Amino acid sequence: MGYFLHKVENPDNISRQWNQLAADYFQTTDFLVHCQQYNYCFQRYYELYSGTHLLAGACVYSLRLDLGTYAGIKSPVKMNIVGIPASVASMGLVGNPKMARKLLNQVIKLEKGFVLALNLDWKPQNPKFITGFTLPNLVVSKKFKDFNAYKNSLRSNYRRRLQQLQSSFGGIRRKESSCKVFGSEHYNQYLQVYNRSDAKLEQLSLQFFSNLGASFRLVSFYQEEQLLGWHIYLAWQDELNFFLGGLDYQFNHKYNTYFNLINDLLQVHAGLSTSRLILGQTAEEPKLRAGSQIIPKYMTLYHRSKLIRFVAGKLAPYLEYNFDFKEHHVFNAKGR
Repeated sequence: MGYFLHKVENPDNISRQWNQLAADYFQTTDFLVHCQQYNYCFQRYYELYSGTHLLAGACVYSLRLDLGTYAGIKSPVKMNIVGIPASVASMGLVGNPKMARKLLNQVIKLEKGFVLALNLDWKPQNPKFITGFTLPNLVVSKKFKDFNAYKNSLRSNYRRRLQQLQSSFGGIRRKESSCKVFGSEHYNQYLQVYNRSDAKLEQLSLQFFSNLGASFRLVSFYQEEQLLGWHIYLAWQDELNFFLGGLDYQFNHKYNTYFNLINDLLQVHAGLSTSRLILGQTAEEPKLRAGSQIIPKYMTLYHRSKLIRFVAGKLAPYLEYNFDFKEHHVFNAKGR
């Protein structure tokens, strides 16, 4: 079977077949167009065809990253990243694993310098790749008819903890809206979270958030007129996605804001009866305590130079994300 590769500079020109291969909303052309407009990182798109049939696609963008981010080592290097330029857990590759692997092997021949494929659901099979773990995805793979059903599914100690967290949020006003009202106060809280992160990628702009489509919902929490924190969620097909959030750390301990943001997502998930709640990467412990499971993600690094690959291979243990989290038995026998 013959294959050919097509490079696209503008996401408006991506094949209409692309979305049929997308596994989630963040891989769709609608979101890629949004990223191109409000988070331009020299994006380019590769399409793998057999005849007129699209088999796989790749989004690639360029960014300067610290190669030793997970080891806390300052090492800024320009990277050509196969991924979604929006700090989400989605792969930058669409299509079944066999075709996506084939496309990735073609992309590395065309891109110069370091090529970093992020958030892969599978391990690449190319022996020239330096492969390791990146931040895992946290997913609640249970469906609840309502939030009481979720609470009743918890073991007693987790249920008590949930009630304590909710009591610390008593009297807090919840406001749900479109993202059009996302303003400077929200953005400053996003920056608070971003600046504390050990795994920084791209810093998104205020306009990126305020121009998100109608499917994205902004939930803000206020103590009187003081914004304590917020999150953005997206319901797509039968999944609820936690996109991004922010909080004011000076009030976080008093109100347990971050934990209550997760609790609110669980309530939305239960209210919509979605099959899965995708909580995304980072902050693993609080998400595990909420009943999520760890879904491993992989990253792979490549450079044309054999010498650079050799050196990077020796440094591989410092480049990947190592995790060993305590196992949480959150659900009782009835809720398992």
